[in-house]
This record gives sequence, structure tokens and C-alpha cells, in this order.
Amino acid sequence: MFMEHPDIETPPDEVGIWRYMTLESFLFLMTRSRLYFCRADKFQDPWEGVWPKPIVRALRSQEFAQSYKGKDLGETILRWSENYRKSVFINCWCKNSHESAAMWSIYDGRGTSVAITSTIGRLKRAILDRDFYIGNVQYIDYRDGTIPTLNMLLPFFTKRKSFEHEQELRVLINELPLTGKKVDWAKASEEILARADLRTLIDTVYVSPSAALWVKDVVGELLAKFQVAEAKVHQSRLYEAHVY
Repeated sequence: MFMEHPDIETPPDEVGIWRYMTLESFLFLMTRSRLYFCRADKFQDPWEGVWPKPIVRALRSQEFAQSYKGKDLGETILRWSENYRKSVFINCWCKNSHESAAMWSIYDGRGTSVAITSTIGRLKRAILDRDFYIGNVQYIDYRDGTIPTLNMLLPFFTKRKSFEHEQELRVLINELPLTGKKVDWAKASEEILARADLRTLIDTVYVSPSAALWVKDVVGELLAKFQVAEAKVHQSRLYEAHVY
């Protein structure tokens, strides 16, 4: 179930979103009706879910230690934050009203990628078996930028400016690995596959602008086979020849 959070910026329900993926990932989505959530420490970006440098300096400052009577609370927060990445699972979307040439180029190595379109409202209703947050990613300079509060979830909705072209929106599941009442990081899940109602989730499917014609046919057949036939399939015309 979708959960609101005062520190997480969730767009209005009508805002359109895109998820770019390989044909193999689309096949997995169709056959399993599951959305893949990657564990935060498994992303390629090593800065995923970390605090920007001004906050790290503040946590290690004498002023912070003195405010807590000399206790080493800053280092405790930083150690906990590093482990906490193992309890956060993320599903990524692109918040755009149109196609992204940059995102096609990232996912389109063999000319068989697809993109599904949805809305925030559809996404909220589609995930069936987990509690989750939805929020915009904020892009900052990690050398001198900051995060408004020490809320542990906010670093996972913050990225470096180098990734700003992604215009990313995230679905986040927070699942601590508990043994009884104790956190056991060694037992953290590797991934989460959240059950999804595909008829609710998928509005339209776009096929890569460089894909062969058969890819569109296969995508349409998959949608029909798994009873999502009302979703329309389009061949992207992003690189269609210009004619005066």
C-alpha cells in the first residue's frame, strides 16, 4: 500500500511516468506480474543512499558531539547508514511527459528495448503486496549540497547532478532484516519482487526507435496473452527521417 511521508515529494496522481527496460525484463514482468526492486547497495553508483559531504562533516564535528554530551553519535549514525542501504529496495521510473533519447540510448544496446508508460495514480494502485513510498529524486552537488533533515530515507531520494538527465522517480520499499526484535544485516534480502496488477499499471508500451518491426508484434502478443490487451503498443518514431 502506498504510504505518504511529509519529507518525500510525491507528484500528483495524473503525472505521467516511463519505465525503460530490455525485452527480457519486459518478458519477466509479463510472465511473473512482479516489479523488480534492487537493493540500494547493489546499484552501480557507489554513492547510492549516502549522505552528502556537508552532513558527514557536521556529524563528525565537535559541535555535534558536544550537543550529545560527547557521545560518538555521529559515527554511530554513519555506520548505521552504511548498513541501512541493505534494507532499502528501489524500483526506478522516469518522470517525463515525452520520450527520452538519453534513456533509450542507455537501455537500447540491441535495439529490442521497450518502455512502458503509466501514471503516479496507476502505480499507487498497481503494487499489491507491499508498503511503499513514491518520490521524486532531488539532484545536488554532494561536495556542498545538503539534505533538509536527517531522515534516513531521504538519501535514497537524492542523487548527484551527473544523473540529472534521468529525471528519476522512485518507488521505495524499506524492509529491515529482523530476527525476532533484532536487526541482522547478514540476513538482508538480495532483492524484492513486488506483485503488481499489470492491467492497472500499464497504459502504453513503446518499442525502441531502432527495433525491428517484429519486436512490436511480439510485445502486442505478450500483452494479449497476459490479458493486458487494452494497453496500446507504439513503435517509437524518435529517429524517423525528417522531411520538409
